[in-house]
Amino acid sequence: MSDSPAPIQVLHVDDDAALADLTRESLEREHDRISVTTAHGADEGLERLAEAAVDCVVSDYQMPGRDGLEFFEAVREDHPEVPFILFTGKGSESIAAEAVSAGVTDYLQKRPGTEQFALLANRVIKAVERADARQAVTKTQERFRTLLSVSADYVIVVDGDMSTEYVTPSVERVLGYDPADVMGDDITEYMHPEDRERVVTELAELGEKPGAERLVELRARDADGEWRWIEVTARNLLDDPTVEGIVGNVRDVTERKEREAEVDWHRTLIETMEEGVYVLDGDYDLRFLNYRVSDEDAPEIDLTGEPIAAFADYGILSAAEVASIEAGVDSVLAGDADEVRVELEPAVPDDIGTVELRLTPMEPAGDDPLVLGTTRDITERIERETELRRATERYRTLIDNFPNGGVFTFDESLRNTLAGGEELEAVGLSPGDVEGSRPRDIFPEDVAAELEAHYRAALDGERNTFEQHYMGRHYRVHTLPLGEEGDEITEGLAVSQNVTERVNHQRELERQNERLDEFTSVVSHDLRNPLTVLGGAIEMAERTGDAEHFGRARRSVDRMEQLVDDLRTLAKQGNRVTDLEPIRLERIARASWQTVETPEADLRVETDQTVMADETRLKQLFENCIGNAVEHGDGAVTVTVGDCDSGFYIADDGPGIPPEDRETVFESGYSTAEEGTGFGLSIVQSIVEAHGWEIDLVESDDGGARFEVTGVKTPE
Repeated sequence: MSDSPAPIQVLHVDDDAALADLTRESLEREHDRISVTTAHGADEGLERLAEAAVDCVVSDYQMPGRDGLEFFEAVREDHPEVPFILFTGKGSESIAAEAVSAGVTDYLQKRPGTEQFALLANRVIKAVERADARQAVTKTQERFRTLLSVSADYVIVVDGDMSTEYVTPSVERVLGYDPADVMGDDITEYMHPEDRERVVTELAELGEKPGAERLVELRARDADGEWRWIEVTARNLLDDPTVEGIVGNVRDVTERKEREAEVDWHRTLIETMEEGVYVLDGDYDLRFLNYRVSDEDAPEIDLTGEPIAAFADYGILSAAEVASIEAGVDSVLAGDADEVRVELEPAVPDDIGTVELRLTPMEPAGDDPLVLGTTRDITERIERETELRRATERYRTLIDNFPNGGVFTFDESLRNTLAGGEELEAVGLSPGDVEGSRPRDIFPEDVAAELEAHYRAALDGERNTFEQHYMGRHYRVHTLPLGEEGDEITEGLAVSQNVTERVNHQRELERQNERLDEFTSVVSHDLRNPLTVLGGAIEMAERTGDAEHFGRARRSVDRMEQLVDDLRTLAKQGNRVTDLEPIRLERIARASWQTVETPEADLRVETDQTVMADETRLKQLFENCIGNAVEHGDGAVTVTVGDCDSGFYIADDGPGIPPEDRETVFESGYSTAEEGTGFGLSIVQSIVEAHGWEIDLVESDDGGARFEVTGVKTPE
């Protein structure tokens, strides 16, 4: 059996027959796996696809009839998996972005020379190999689906909202449910009420750590309404594009849990609790105790069966501490609290500091209600918190005056423990509003959710930098853990800096770069023709000596000078207007009329409006609109200037502009006049944008063109 790669059948669609032949020959020469079939248009390409199987489609963008993206949409209707590469000479960021958004497999711009075909051949092979790999994955998934259907366990996939996206058929063997009946259900509906909050919290924490895995035990209701213990090995694959969910491998462990329940309860406590274990009844008597300290440090007396007050009698605890324990027992047994925590400073052993006693309810022994007490040494935590409070006070002044931003510290519950900075007041907050609250208590849901996710990451030891938008401002936020390396992380720090000015500056640079790209494209396109004519005329003049060729050369030079002047004007008009002054539209309209050759045209001014504008640029706007009307109306037109909602209009009674062309008239280089440069209306739009206005082209009452400028401010 041969291991050589399979041949690749390529369909190349391009309306340029010569280029299509060159592409076919070059691709087949570059790689012997590739065989190319050519079509000279989208419709012919669809016919070729219907006739024979194709491994990859390569298409030009600009073609008669359907363009490359329209052809792509037609291909996807019947061939959703075939790789599609857009190979075009019309290259721009907008076309590339549109191609990627549409779902095109790859985008490659044509370049001079034959080196581009080696790159294209490589792209074709890579695209086909990726498509083949996806098909192999699909087959593998089907195979595993079959295997899982007969497993003793079952697999479930849930999304971030805990809804069931997939479950294997073996769920019927474990819990008795038909898989179709539970699809789309919220899994929390099947959890025991006492387990629900704990499990939801654990899965939520898991959902914040891509790739992490956690073992969860809970009681689940089966199809007969009975509760069964299940063990779930859950893994976060929400970021995996092939899964996009939390995957759980579920096992029934009811029998094991029942066996564990039979183990003597006090022995279980001793084996599982890391520190002291105490069991008290309603009379505060010690039913069981285990100090969990070394024999030499433990009290020499046995207090089992004694009241908790005996700890005070022997000087181990103070009377006030004993009273706090008794009050906690009362609160737990009365159902006023599920848990009470009491801080103690016992005299035994000598080297112990502060201990936290946690009191929770227990299953009763007979008719006697019981309370379980467990202790842990929190001396180090208390010392850290004390040191943190001291550090907080030292840096309080610095934090309160943090310039152009905010500083926040937060604890394990995601509550802000300290807040300050000049930016708090700017968004209507004070340190008191923030301290003691979580982000969700202060900020909108989207802002708070992102902050809390980064808070948790900081408590896990991660440092992150991200940007947020709030109340019209942009902020760069840094989150990081607090404490020495190797210590337990119980505090985090968030520093927020207002970067609105930088973001706005960046956007302005992007806008200018887009305009520069537009200039580059126009210059390279529109100057090429007169340069070609000029070169040809000079060559003919040198060859023949005929003076008429110099006239053609001069006309080409004049044409280029006109283009350069318009480009210079367009570039200048794109700058943002900062100095505005009140200007009467009637005056500027009549002044503009005098600078345009209008021997057979008429002007009607039907406005007395005064607007805030840059006079030089507003005059250029009127001159260009009037010139456009006169140029396209053969001179004999009437131009009207009047008021419209939040602005003004300039209209004419000329031939007008067809509806299908109204979206493109403002593009640089667009013109229907033989002598026009195509920049007049592009300059108009640049002036409008520089003022922060908007312009719209509609049909005038007389059937001509009407330019409506809106969003115009008037003097207050």
